[in-house]
Amino acid sequence: WFWLENVIFIAAIVLVATKASRLRPQRLFLSASFMAVGGILYRLGAYLIAYETGAGWRYFPSVGELGVSVGLVAFEILAISIAVRRFPILPTVSPEESRT
Repeated sequence: WFWLENVIFIAAIVLVATKASRLRPQRLFLSASFMAVGGILYRLGAYLIAYETGAGWRYFPSVGELGVSVGLVAFEILAISIAVRRFPILPTVSPEESRT
């Protein structure tokens, strides 16, 4: 898991390594997606796969724990949506530039 996470994080960085690639929305989206997947793999590896409760015990998150996790992800998506609309996060393209 460690190596897979790091390869995904490095791929995300390489995708936006040049200024030209940072101005392309497709590259930004792909890089952000790689970062999200890398973060998910990190959390899964550290807290579910590697979590050893001891002999004779098994652990799986309860419905409440899963609900809190889903709620946090939904809040993060809402916060990013608001931030993208309110602040100049993504590059804007004027109609003249899009015709060329």
